[in-house]
This record gives sequence, C-alpha cells and structure tokens, in this order.
Amino acid sequence: MPVRARLLREPQRDQIVEAIGKAGLDPGAFDLADDGVEFRIEHTLSTSCFTIYRDATWRFHGTYFVGYSPERPFDRSWRTVIPLVGEWLAELKCDLDPPDL
Repeated sequence: MPVRARLLREPQRDQIVEAIGKAGLDPGAFDLADDGVEFRIEHTLSTSCFTIYRDATWRFHGTYFVGYSPERPFDRSWRTVIPLVGEWLAELKCDLDPPDL
C-alpha cells in the first residue's frame, strides 16, 4: 500500500509544537497525527481536539473544541491557523487549570 504524503510540512508541524510550549503546556501531553488528509492535535489528558484539513485551494478547514464544549468550525489561511491554535491552547489551559476562588 502506498504511503500517503503528510498534510502539513515539517515547519508547519514545528509551529504547532512551538505554540504548545508557548502556551505553557507539555508537548508530550499531545498526540499529533497526520494521515495525509487530516491533521489532529489531541490532548491526551482531556477530550480536547483540534482538527485541520486542506481544500483544493489550499485553505485550511477544521474543527476544534475544549472539553465537552461544542465543536467550532473554521476556514482560514495557514497564516491565521497558528493564532487560532494558540487561542485553543489558551482555552485548554484555562480548562485544565481553573482559577482559585
């Protein structure tokens, strides 16, 4: 069976790993899976997930959610995907570390 090309290039994957670190989260707590059609960022200690796929025009689409919140779709250029990943990671961090009352 032929091996499918990866959806994201190595520099794009590196940007995601860098965003995880910048958010103050452990990259080892994430499963990054690329089957050539879809790239998934799953937080292994929660139900949170960020999914990316690309259309024929090279726009990136997908969904993301934190915990049990509803899935939110997106349609963006790569340039704006990484900031969105950062927002998702910040929301995830808040969900994992609720403020002390």
